[in-house]
Amino acid sequence: MAETSHSGSLNLLLFLVPLLIVGAGCTTTTSNGSDDSVVSQEETAIPEFRGQGTGDALLDSILNATSDVETTGPVAPVAVTFDVEAAMDHIEALAVDIGVRVAGSAEETVAAEYIRGKLEGMGLAPAIETFPVDGGRTSRNVVVDIASAPETTRYMILGGHIDSKSPAPGANDNASGVGVLLELARMWAAVPPPIDLQLVFYGAEEIVDSDPDHHHYGSRAHAAALPASRDLIGMVSVDDVGVGPDLHARSMSRGPATLYNQFLTVAEDIGLKASHKSGPGFSDHEPYEVKGYPVAWLQYRLSPDGHTPRDTIDKIDRNRLVDVTRWITAYFDGLSAEMINDLAGNSP
Repeated sequence: MAETSHSGSLNLLLFLVPLLIVGAGCTTTTSNGSDDSVVSQEETAIPEFRGQGTGDALLDSILNATSDVETTGPVAPVAVTFDVEAAMDHIEALAVDIGVRVAGSAEETVAAEYIRGKLEGMGLAPAIETFPVDGGRTSRNVVVDIASAPETTRYMILGGHIDSKSPAPGANDNASGVGVLLELARMWAAVPPPIDLQLVFYGAEEIVDSDPDHHHYGSRAHAAALPASRDLIGMVSVDDVGVGPDLHARSMSRGPATLYNQFLTVAEDIGLKASHKSGPGFSDHEPYEVKGYPVAWLQYRLSPDGHTPRDTIDKIDRNRLVDVTRWITAYFDGLSAEMINDLAGNSP
C-alpha cells in the first residue's frame, strides 16, 4: 500500500471543521430558479468528521430517506458529521447492487434515481436534466442547488459522474466521488455553505464508442446551458478519489489557475500532501475550463484497475475518502471574500 500523507489512524478520528453558524436557514433552488425552504434551524451547528458510522441502510427506500437534521426544538449544538461508512454505503449501492452503469443504460438511470431519492431524503429539491448520447440513447444529470446564507448570484459547481465504463463496476471511477458528494450534500443541507453551491451528478462522462471525443455529454450539456442570471465562478470535479498514492488538484492548464491554486494552499494549511497535475480533460471540469472558468479536478491517482472489472469496492481506501472530504470542507469553511473575488475576477 502506498504511503498516505498522514497516518491512517488520524484519518479516521473526529475532525472538527472550524465553522459555527447560529440561526442559519437553508434553501434549495431547482434548475428552473424557484426557491423552496427546506430547513429553518435555530440550532448551533458544528460540522465534524468521524471515520465510522452506520450510514443509511443499503438501498433503503429512497422515498422514505430522512434527514439527520433536527429542525425544531430548543437551541442546542448539532454535530454535522462526515460519515465515511455512509459514503461507502453509496459506493456499494452503485458499484455492487447496480453494477456497470454504461451511459444511457437502464443501470445508469437507476443510479440517477438512487441519487435523486437520497437528495430528496435530505430535504433538498434535485432536478433532472436529460440529454442525448450518440448511439440513440438518453442520459441524465441530477442537479441540486444548496443556497448560502445569505444567498448571492455568485455560485460554484461541484460535480462527479454517475456512469462507469464497461466492463467496470466503477467503485472508484466514480462511485467514490458520488459517495463523497452525497455526504457533502447532507452536511451542507444542515449547515449552509458560505457561497451558493450547485451539485451536479453527471451522466455519460465516459467515452461511449470508438470516437475519442464522444464523452462528457452531461457536463458539456450543463456547461452549454449556464443561466445568464447567475454568476458561476468556479467548478470542482470530484472523480476517482478512493484509490491511489498521489493526491492532485488537476486542470488542463488552459483556464485560470485560481481555483486549483486556492485548493493547494488549503491542502498545505491542513497538512495534506497534494500537487497540481496538468493533462487532458479526462473529467467533467473539461467543458467549464474550455469556457474559461477556474477549475480543479480533485483526484487520487493512479488506480491500476480503472475501466476494468477489478474496479471494485474492496479496493476503496476509506482514508482517501476522508482526506478528500476534509480538503473540500476546509476549502469552503475558509472561503473568504478575497478568494471569491479572485475567482470572480478570473471568470468569464
